[in-house]
Amino acid sequence: MVAKRYRIYGRVQGVGFRWFVNKIAESLGLNGYVMNMPDGSVEIWAEGKQKSTKY
Repeated sequence: MVAKRYRIYGRVQGVGFRWFVNKIAESLGLNGYVMNMPDGSVEIWAEGKQKSTKY
């Protein structure tokens, strides 16, 4: 299991950004949350199984 936290800055609130991120996460089989922060940024916490990659 791998978990990552992201912080997005800029004009992302009120334009469907959280909904968009949630739909992409669902399509990838990830769990977590997307939350507006008091400073105007958006925090994303995502976790899921890590896929192995062969080069």
